[in-house]
Amino acid sequence: MFPQTNPLLYETLQADPFTRFLGATLEEVSPGYARMRLAVRPELAGPQGVTHGGTVFALAEAALAAATHAYNVVHLALNINITFHQATRPGDTLIAEVQEQRAGGRTASYQVTVTDQGGGASLLPASAWSIERSRCLSHRSNPAFPFLSYTVRLARFNLRTPFGGRRMATRSALALILAGGASPGLSVLTALRAEAALPFAGKYRIIDFPLSNCVNSEIYDVGVLTQYQPRSLNEHVGNGRPWDLDRSAGGLRLLQPYQSYPGQSGVWQEGTADAVRFHLDIIQEADQELVLVLAGDHIYKMDYRPMLRSHLERRADVTIAVRAVNPYETHRFGMLTTDPDGRVTRFQEKPRRTRSTLASMGIYVFSRELLVNWLTRDGRSQRDFGHEVIPGLLENGKRLFGYNILSYWADVGNVQAYWEANMALLAETPALDLYDSEWVIHTRSEERPPALLGAEAQVDGNLLSDGCRVDGRVVRSVLSPGVYVAPGAVVRDSVIFTDTVIGPGAVIDRAIVDKEVHIGEGACVGEGEDNSPNRDMPNRLNTGITVIGKGAHIPAGTIVGRNCVIRPFLKAKQLEGKTVPSGTTL
Repeated sequence: MFPQTNPLLYETLQADPFTRFLGATLEEVSPGYARMRLAVRPELAGPQGVTHGGTVFALAEAALAAATHAYNVVHLALNINITFHQATRPGDTLIAEVQEQRAGGRTASYQVTVTDQGGGASLLPASAWSIERSRCLSHRSNPAFPFLSYTVRLARFNLRTPFGGRRMATRSALALILAGGASPGLSVLTALRAEAALPFAGKYRIIDFPLSNCVNSEIYDVGVLTQYQPRSLNEHVGNGRPWDLDRSAGGLRLLQPYQSYPGQSGVWQEGTADAVRFHLDIIQEADQELVLVLAGDHIYKMDYRPMLRSHLERRADVTIAVRAVNPYETHRFGMLTTDPDGRVTRFQEKPRRTRSTLASMGIYVFSRELLVNWLTRDGRSQRDFGHEVIPGLLENGKRLFGYNILSYWADVGNVQAYWEANMALLAETPALDLYDSEWVIHTRSEERPPALLGAEAQVDGNLLSDGCRVDGRVVRSVLSPGVYVAPGAVVRDSVIFTDTVIGPGAVIDRAIVDKEVHIGEGACVGEGEDNSPNRDMPNRLNTGITVIGKGAHIPAGTIVGRNCVIRPFLKAKQLEGKTVPSGTTL
């Protein structure tokens, strides 16, 4: 038995009747991983004197059962594909090793390899086991391991593990999503909404990604911390029903700043840590031992369970999700340096220069007791996680670890990054797969008819949402629900929000147009070769993208240059007959 194997878990699974009958020995096991050994006896051979194929299969299946049952959830095999590469004989020793490849909300894929002791492959699945994680209704016939009596397809139910550790399941962590930031880098797009409520990929909002990641990771106790312009976010999130978070126990809670007593002043949250401090009562009342703190303005897909397990296995105080970034982008992130074991040795928040290339993703796992104690004692005056709390904990000798993430992740906190993230979805094989049936991004959807293309419509490489009607030409663009493109109109390399109307003959080029905007007949947005930076935002709006605020009216024939900003609800008479030069804000 390997030293990292939990002894009680090992003993319970090793006592499996079939494993004992087979004569296999479980050497190592943890959730999603197992290693099992079998000495081939004469009675396990076939008539040709070689090891019976059923023996090899049975060993692989027994090892797979150990790896999956270590989660303390009943698993049912959906399909198994195997390939035999060479024969073995009695006297040989076979070793089966199981590794979880991918875990979705209800299914998981495993790679199982069986080799002889000399390393020759006996069996290798051509495609891995696909396991359906099913709902378990149970009785505790054995207090050491609660075997489960029957299953119902396509649902989940999780129990606390009896193995001295913790099952990463529904009650494993309290998630807090920080969604109250103003995000000035997004200009007028966040003038009337928090960044977390900003539309993305046509039909989604940015908050949909962390919320969906939580429920897909079987975390069902979620608080969304709001402050700046919360109305749009509150309406979208509601009671959490689209994410299966409308629950009587746990579920989703919208958490706003509040007065503790009548007449109290200065009660606005002043940073990420201050936002969490406002709601320490929620953390203290929760029965979870871990607190997962998430940014509500990042776009990514992530299973949080492996990170939570890593936090427990390392006995960490704080675990920080990190990823490698380009050296030219380090000024945008909190940068970490780690030792060979992954322990954080240095942290710098948005440094101008650094040798580190590991950036914090704004995803933190805190041990609950440490978080509460720090925010009420040593760190009671600290307002921000990146600037103050993380460096303070590090200086105080706490155990901080990095957790590497290799998958797609985007911080869309400025106009250029937001536009690029949308355009990246139009690639032939986008890095962010929104069509993954095993990791669905849920959202609050409106009932709209299918997209409609007119007889003269021309479309090429777009994302078109429900309710869109196109009678003109749309190229490499993302259109939200209800957008109308009139005959003769052209939309290129642009992001158009809900219920915007683009009139006949109008041209939109490299623009982000907010919802309910009306572009008049023959108007041009993003016109000409003049790429002068925006005079109010020269460092943030300088790549030729023009931004039109919500409800603005661009009258017929108006010319709007590049790097321009049109504020929300601008009236047509304020622009009538005008040419708006590049770099202008109106």
